Amino acid sequence: MRKKSQVIQGILFDKSVWSKSEVLKWVKKHFEGKFKIVNYKTTFQVRVFDPKYFNKQSFRVIEIKKGLKLRLAKLAKGYTSQSDL
Repeated sequence: MRKKSQVIQGILFDKSVWSKSEVLKWVKKHFEGKFKIVNYKTTFQVRVFDPKYFNKQSFRVIEIKKGLKLRLAKLAKGYTSQSDL
């Protein structure tokens, strides 16, 4: 049986490194479609996919460069690819 790979569920931008306009520019360059930037105390967060589509125990966060993190997770049972979302 093939192991399910993880999908980007969200992107976290540290406010000490990124301005909201820089976040918007970065996201438009790297992702198509609709997205929402949520303003939290220390981060701007962009939801790529709703968390309801993912296995709740599979979420993890990795830093890909200073001030930029990806929230990854495995798709929940019944979803086989990003095109199902």
